[in-house]
Amino acid sequence: MPFYVCVGGLAIVLALLVIFPLTLISNEIMRAFPENYYFRWLSTSLITSSWNHLFILSNVYIFGFVPFAYFYNEAVDLKKGFFSRIWESVFQLSLVFFFFFFSTIQKVEIKKHD
Repeated sequence: MPFYVCVGGLAIVLALLVIFPLTLISNEIMRAFPENYYFRWLSTSLITSSWNHLFILSNVYIFGFVPFAYFYNEAVDLKKGFFSRIWESVFQLSLVFFFFFFSTIQKVEIKKHD
């Protein structure tokens, strides 16, 4: 399972590396040929939605799948099976997220009072 998460993360990174030059090229094509029939599919909404989807997907991978894969790899419930490892990983991941969430709230409240 961690292998597939790493492969998916690598695919997202490659997509992020490729989308920047494609954005520049498509912008120049749209400026050079505004009324060309073959380039009508290139639009600013297509480019911005691609950027937004990749941004959301990269955040989900960074803050969701990668820590889950790490906790899944570190789970040691070999006797109970596959679902016990998933349950342990989800539990540890939720503990980490709650810790960061409540520590952030605490820091905000402390700054509010200063």
